[in-house]
Amino acid sequence: MILETAIRYVKKGEEQQFEHDFKIGRQYICLIDGYLGHSLRKCVEYENKY
Repeated sequence: MILETAIRYVKKGEEQQFEHDFKIGRQYICLIDGYLGHSLRKCVEYENKY
């Protein structure tokens, strides 16, 4: 199993659009063979960090 962590900084004010686009992209990620799951977590210290 491969576990990947990625930190993303989103332009301030575009957080809601990023979350919306991530939900759309989720549909395609889930189709990959061997896919087990993922999560998007928002940083509590920086509102534009995921």
